[in-house]
Amino acid sequence: MEEIILEPQEIKMIPTERTSLIEAPRREEKRITEKDYRRMLRKAWFAAGVELGIIIAMSLIIYILQAGPI
Repeated sequence: MEEIILEPQEIKMIPTERTSLIEAPRREEKRITEKDYRRMLRKAWFAAGVELGIIIAMSLIIYILQAGPI
């Protein structure tokens, strides 16, 4: 009869001598300047305007299709 192994062989290959955690290098936090803030705000307003334009165009198309030929 075969012996039942409860833990996989890969676990035995992992070294257990290390006791300290490896610290990840710290990234420097980027400060947002007023110029960057204004640029991001402009892009957000542009995206909102494009989305609103798409919604208006879709509603007009649906209205025209429901009304039938004019």
